[in-house]
Amino acid sequence: MGRKKAIVGQVEALAEALVLADLTDLQALGEVHTQLEAMKKWAKKAGVLNAVAAAADLVEKVILADVPDTAQALSTVSETVSVLQAIARDGRDPSEVSFPLGLTPCPGALGEEGKSPEAMTLPPGVDEAILSDFLSRQDGVLQDLETSVLAIEKSNSKHALDELRRLIHTLKGEAALLGLGDVEHLCHDIEETIVGEYSGGAADLLLEAKDWLAGKFAVLSGHKGSSAPVEPLIGRLREYAKSEKTAQVVEEADAAAKTYTPILQPEEVDQTLLGEFFTEAKEHLESADVTLLRLESNPGDQEALNGVFRIFHTVKGVAGFLGLEEINALAHETENLLDKTRKGELQFSPHVLDVTFDCVDLLKKMIGGLHDFLTTDELPLVQEGLSAQISRIRSVAAGGVPEDVQEQASDTAAGKKLGEILVEKGAISEQGLQEVLEGQKQEPARRPLGEALVQDRKVAAKEVAQALRAQRGKTQILTSAKVKE
Repeated sequence: MGRKKAIVGQVEALAEALVLADLTDLQALGEVHTQLEAMKKWAKKAGVLNAVAAAADLVEKVILADVPDTAQALSTVSETVSVLQAIARDGRDPSEVSFPLGLTPCPGALGEEGKSPEAMTLPPGVDEAILSDFLSRQDGVLQDLETSVLAIEKSNSKHALDELRRLIHTLKGEAALLGLGDVEHLCHDIEETIVGEYSGGAADLLLEAKDWLAGKFAVLSGHKGSSAPVEPLIGRLREYAKSEKTAQVVEEADAAAKTYTPILQPEEVDQTLLGEFFTEAKEHLESADVTLLRLESNPGDQEALNGVFRIFHTVKGVAGFLGLEEINALAHETENLLDKTRKGELQFSPHVLDVTFDCVDLLKKMIGGLHDFLTTDELPLVQEGLSAQISRIRSVAAGGVPEDVQEQASDTAAGKKLGEILVEKGAISEQGLQEVLEGQKQEPARRPLGEALVQDRKVAAKEVAQALRAQRGKTQILTSAKVKE
């Protein structure tokens, strides 16, 4: 157990390092390379040495500026580490997971000496006549694939779904026999997105995959040019599959909440690990409140933004390891929102800040349920309001405004003291405010009033942030959403 925990910690640390990696920070990239090298002994026992070694080599090429697209190279390494997490943390067998192209530990998936599929020699026993026969049938296969996708999208046809699965599964098998590693990998990931009760929603992605396959087969048939890389498409398929899994977790959580179903069963609980998680997560979330306040005053503080992102990344990872799916789902969605702001894909607006504060509050309540279990043996229940909160996160992440948000001008508060605004709002009494102010005077390094109010649990961090916003004469964002007890 100790050895497994150490490996899991090593992989999680590597994943976090990659998430925060700066393409210009050679020292940080060197540390990533060192961590990958240190994992080779475990990787050899786990049967994934080739993948880890290839990932280390790729990081070295990034450091040496020996790759055409460094961002794509690091993305490939990050995908590899995600697969290693599934193996080390979740106990998945290497044969059950799919590594990025070029980093697979499975023999036969790559061409000779890593050559592109167009330049590959066929495996022993496969001649050009077999390849030609295969290619001659693909126009009809791809037409049937498109027809099935459109039928599913239009009427949720079970017959069309069965046909789509058959087509993809057959194509995957034939591609494997012919040594077409990229086609095989793509078909594998398509299967991952259409398993279970798929009823549409991925039509655009599946039709894009059909077009990529058509281009690939055209090149193999002798047409000029080369096929587009498949990795970006596979990445989008995996993101779709991940979002579908999160939606399923939330849907099940909502259904369970109506019957007040416990989120844990006694035989599933390691109380020592839960206790450690409760303590660490509580500290992380309290730190998140204070750091978010700093971002209210300085939205451009990249270090603070990275700090909050790391908190949700850590909570997500440990919750996933412990099987706390609802906590994992909420932390994952919030992490995605913050990642968009880190990358400059989304402005760090008051909407982002307020919805993140709400996520912190909801996570505190959910994690508090674990504490109740540890002290009273009363099993924590699924948290009501989880689905609504995740919907709000996704709305903001898409650049929208949640339905429960309204705006109100706050010019009358401009220039007033923070404490005065909070007292007028009823967030704190005059006496409570004076107690905090007196306490500040005794501090060697006086904390900002907002941080003191939050750390002393006098006022919710979100209330302080909105008061700071009003103090600057900006439009105040008022949300009616309340985290249910």
